[in-house]
Amino acid sequence: MNISILKNDFDYLSLESYNKIFSNEKRLDASFYCNEDNLILNQFQNSSIKKEKLINFLNLNEKNWKKFIYLPNRSSRVYVKKEYGIPYFSGSDITMNYPKPSSYLSKKHKTVESTRIPENCNLIAARGTIGKCIHVNDKIKGSCASDNIIRVISKSNLSGFLYVFFKSKYGQVQFKRDTYGSVVDAISSQQVGNILIPRLKNDFIKNIDIEIKKVFKIKDKACKLLDDSLDLFYKELKLKKNIDFKKNKNYSTEFQLGFEDRLDASFYDEKSKKIINLLKTSRLNIKKIGNKSISSDIFMPNRFKRNFVQEEFGKVFLSGKNILQVDSADRKYLKPDKKLNNYQIKENYILITRSGTIGKAVIVPKDWHNYYATEHIIRIIPKNVNPGYLYTFFETIYGKIQLEKYIFGSIVDHISEDQIGEILVPIVSDRIQNKIGELSCKAYNMFSLANKKEAEIINNLEKKII
Repeated sequence: MNISILKNDFDYLSLESYNKIFSNEKRLDASFYCNEDNLILNQFQNSSIKKEKLINFLNLNEKNWKKFIYLPNRSSRVYVKKEYGIPYFSGSDITMNYPKPSSYLSKKHKTVESTRIPENCNLIAARGTIGKCIHVNDKIKGSCASDNIIRVISKSNLSGFLYVFFKSKYGQVQFKRDTYGSVVDAISSQQVGNILIPRLKNDFIKNIDIEIKKVFKIKDKACKLLDDSLDLFYKELKLKKNIDFKKNKNYSTEFQLGFEDRLDASFYDEKSKKIINLLKTSRLNIKKIGNKSISSDIFMPNRFKRNFVQEEFGKVFLSGKNILQVDSADRKYLKPDKKLNNYQIKENYILITRSGTIGKAVIVPKDWHNYYATEHIIRIIPKNVNPGYLYTFFETIYGKIQLEKYIFGSIVDHISEDQIGEILVPIVSDRIQNKIGELSCKAYNMFSLANKKEAEIINNLEKKII
């Protein structure tokens, strides 16, 4: 394919370089050729390190590669209740620092086995946000995952190394280069199989694999701490963990006028009534989160014009997606400005997503102190209550169902800070709060530590390649 290039001050690649980069593709979309990422790709292509396709790196051939690098066929899904099914993770679920299944698939359905998540596997997003990669951990191993996720199975001593390379700029740029689709971005398993992998010394690959798997263990321990904090909440407060809502499928015919006058039936769902009744009859001290003895403030900043800059000139800006994912690859940076002080978050704030994906809560770890965060996140400043305990409450069924009650919006779901303030929370002794809350706070600091270590390992690999 002949490529003509306009000669100007911004032309960094020669015709020869372009032909080398795009030798395997015949594309008519201009963005495929006119992309800043091509400079990174050219840098990778010109490095002295030997490279080979992923298929060859894994010692696969034309006959068997589809068994190890594949996208499950599309199939129907039969959703069932938790006790009858297998956890099912969507493309967005698996990228969360604390992954939770969005639903459960029937164990008896004929296609369920094709969506199982195998061991020693890396999962790569094939639709939407292309190239998002996670290494299968203990929490999701053996579960089911979306058919929009490519599975890359390798030997146990290579899976960690491949994860690090996929997350590096030289792996990500290859995913982005091969993206296609007019409405939804996509990538195929064959394109993933053709990605070039650097053939480094075995000792270096082994060391990378060992180091990144230490990071995976830190993440697994953090998830275990969050699981433990939830179990401890139900145990210490003597509240039911599994609530039977079978007898409460009807909606109330009475309008609950007061804080909100709502005509949408979901606002009067009997589930929230039952949850609130269980709290009020529990003999626990129940207060609204908006009570000044619980939170000194609940707020969200106004919209503002964002002046994004390069990393070295700015301060981290977190989106609603960023706070839920440990991965720092998609972060943006704002030019520091005193006018934006209200957008800064502080250690031990509770952050809650308020639009789109509603009600996802996180604790601000020490490393995020003074970062900027989007106005689409509600901030809670805890007072006289352990931040970790308050976070854990939002993760329980008693917090989730109350929060879902207030959701509004005809197209995009929303929730406001005033509505968050109306949610009822049980207040217990400082001893119990600290016992529960310290586990959650420790978990989020471990996530932050793991993210730092992972970034260092990726940086070491990138330096080795060039």
